[in-house]
Amino acid sequence: MSRITEDDPQVLALAAAELLRERDYVGAAKIHRRRTEVAPDNPLAWRDLGDALNKAGLLEDAATATEHAIALDPEDPHAFAYLAVIQRNMGDMTAALSNAEKAIGLNPGIAAHHVLHAELLLAQGDFLAGFREYEWRLGVPEVFAPAGQSGLPMWDGAEIDGHVLLTGEQGFGDTLQFSRFALMAAGRAAGVTFVVHAPLKSLLASLPEITVVAFNEPVEGAFEATANIASLPHLFGITRESVPASVPYLRASDAAREKWHTRAPLGAGLRVGLGWRGNPSGSHDRGRSVTLDQLIPLSGIEGVTFHSLQRDAETMELASWPKAIHDLGTGFETFDDTAAAVSALDLVITTDTALAHVAGATGHPVWLLLKRWPAWRWGLDGAETPWYPTMRVFRQPETGDWESVVADASTALQAFISDSRPPV
Repeated sequence: MSRITEDDPQVLALAAAELLRERDYVGAAKIHRRRTEVAPDNPLAWRDLGDALNKAGLLEDAATATEHAIALDPEDPHAFAYLAVIQRNMGDMTAALSNAEKAIGLNPGIAAHHVLHAELLLAQGDFLAGFREYEWRLGVPEVFAPAGQSGLPMWDGAEIDGHVLLTGEQGFGDTLQFSRFALMAAGRAAGVTFVVHAPLKSLLASLPEITVVAFNEPVEGAFEATANIASLPHLFGITRESVPASVPYLRASDAAREKWHTRAPLGAGLRVGLGWRGNPSGSHDRGRSVTLDQLIPLSGIEGVTFHSLQRDAETMELASWPKAIHDLGTGFETFDDTAAAVSALDLVITTDTALAHVAGATGHPVWLLLKRWPAWRWGLDGAETPWYPTMRVFRQPETGDWESVVADASTALQAFISDSRPPV
């Protein structure tokens, strides 16, 4: 590559974009840095540098670069939104909220900026305003929004004589979390059909008085209105204090329970299931997963039999566990399997994955290991969540500090065992 080509801003931008797709954020940041050297007055180069540095976890440098982009172009709504994301990752929620609002003020029609604003409001517990803003997600192309494609009028949440078609959206965990609202919908409509991702169908079929259909199956019947499942909190005026949290609202089928209670070795002592890795393509995946090796301090606690609930667990990583660990997850075909296996155990310990929602929705004890600034649904602090009463939350004290989280969980697990032992 010639020197002229190396310093061509367009070529540099394309090269950085390719590295971003490959998740080489440090490499992309280096190329964007070169762009700022070649074109120091180009606000887009500085904005892109800030974005790459943010993804690389270099938050202070990311903020500095993005602030420089804003200084060069104070009318760029995207730069203010980028800065809000960086500040959220730094934990400065007040500044993040302010800059998200500035982005919207500069261009009110950008759906993604409203979604960012919504998530900041929701994280801080303002569910009424947050869920109202969250409706903008339906205008983001990356969000799965089949309700808008049905041709039916959108439901306003009021009582209706006819049938309502509900659709799942986004990730498995989102649909599991929001499926509780399908029960509220059933109380306001003559009938409800709920269309979901195929792996969820058999578990969600446990929702009473609701017909559950997979996306790849025909939907039969006549409907008066439709809604996406994550729109229901807004339609029903849900606040943080009014989240319906009666559990279990989902149950493993009898057939799955019989199957997995047989497959799950009872072992000795407390039976603990582990999950450590979420979907790497998830929008909030960066920083939420750990390796199984990082959970090894748990293995030193006597009186525990460990079970892997990780669907994509590899033989080599399971072999690194110091004691015997029973592999259940690689046999899961549906979330009914997951729920049934969970029901055979005493406790689930997991990072922020769909497994946490399965355990919480089925009313089983679950400990959630969270990164410092997690997805909006888990709030900003505290060991409890309004979503799942059987869940205990362990939070990083500082970004990236999983050692402290696992140490706290290990101490709690030792106490849990002691409390569970019958008196001598």
